[in-house]
Amino acid sequence: MYRLFLLCLFIFLPACQEQPKPKVAGKGVIPYKKIKGITMGVVAYQMTYQDDKNLVSHATVDSLLAAFNQGNSHYESTSTISKFNQSEKGITIEQRGFDQHFIKNVLLAQKVVKETNGYFDPTVAPLMKYYGFRKKEIKGVTTIDTTKVMEIMATLGFDKISIQKKGNQFLIQKTNPRTQLDFSAIAKGYALDEVGHFFEQQGIHNYWIDIGGESRTRGKSPSGRWWRIGIQDPRGPRNTPIAVANMENLSMATSGNYESFRIVDGKKIGHTMNPKTGFPELNNLLSATAFAADCSIADSYATAFMTMGMEKAFNLAQKSPKIETYLVYFDEKGTVQTKYTAGLEGVIDDL
Repeated sequence: MYRLFLLCLFIFLPACQEQPKPKVAGKGVIPYKKIKGITMGVVAYQMTYQDDKNLVSHATVDSLLAAFNQGNSHYESTSTISKFNQSEKGITIEQRGFDQHFIKNVLLAQKVVKETNGYFDPTVAPLMKYYGFRKKEIKGVTTIDTTKVMEIMATLGFDKISIQKKGNQFLIQKTNPRTQLDFSAIAKGYALDEVGHFFEQQGIHNYWIDIGGESRTRGKSPSGRWWRIGIQDPRGPRNTPIAVANMENLSMATSGNYESFRIVDGKKIGHTMNPKTGFPELNNLLSATAFAADCSIADSYATAFMTMGMEKAFNLAQKSPKIETYLVYFDEKGTVQTKYTAGLEGVIDDL
């Protein structure tokens, strides 16, 4: 999702702490360790994982996250994505080092754009800047200039980007020099997946990783049960859950307009941009939580769902074998309702 706020997912610890820690035959209790820190400038992360052999260090995790950031942060002037955005026609890079993280996000975004019929579109970066949803940049307009919006719309669309592979190199080109990419709606999910893959390569199979409120879980929690993660109530204070998800090797991400908004033309607008209209999206959906095996998929789909609105989002999730969703929305009478796909039966505990 195109957002700067920290998504309000959080681990539902009380239920976990009441249970005994799991044991492994002949080895006694294998401890769970915790790591906390800051990445992507201001985004908090925390990780809980079972490890009795010091397989992962805090420094290694920070190094991995720094590499992802250098590939995909539009705030870093020397990042790969910034080089692409600043270029006239595109860039040629190899799938290694920082650049590999940019390429992987481009390829993944291309796929999700197609699957969501363009409701997920990382070329909305100029719109985000215009409306003021980018730190360290312009403050945004107070009155919408429709002509300016239409000018920006001419630069949008993933069809303006081409990807060619030649040997070990990737040529990422754009037909409009003003076209830019913004992976805010996929980068945290991608980073979660990459850290998770690293954990698994080191032999760690019971873990929970959270970056900016998005979560990836594998195996069991310290209680010996599946991880229990709260879904933020969009009407309540931060860390107030509306439901709890029992996460069995799942990832989840939530998108909503309840934390990041501005006043334009005397009205409150959210940060969800509709790439089909050029204007902030206004519909009956308060928040969309997406569930998938990988968090990069959940992250990108949650954004698309917010742009689609409740009915289209629910129907797409019902048809897709790889995504589930929990939606909070206003009904015709203005009453807050919740709805989730059939695949979440037994996963969701409403509160």
